[in-house]
Amino acid sequence: MTGEGDALDPEQPSASYHEFRRMVNSLGRGGLGRLIEQMTGAMKANPHDPGALSVRGLAHAELGEHRRAAEDYGRVI
Repeated sequence: MTGEGDALDPEQPSASYHEFRRMVNSLGRGGLGRLIEQMTGAMKANPHDPGALSVRGLAHAELGEHRRAAEDYGRVI
């Protein structure tokens, strides 16, 4: 039961994925860097905030900082 945009069909990304990519791409490297700074600041108030860690990990991954992304994701898990 796969079709165009079906999340189960890896050859056809979903509309949600395309929207996500559009949003991330619109941030650019500078925006992703600011997002990391904001999430780091939010974590000073709550060091174990899974939302802030997840977003920061995603931003690191988008910047190609995979070790840092894995550290954040590991803390979430």
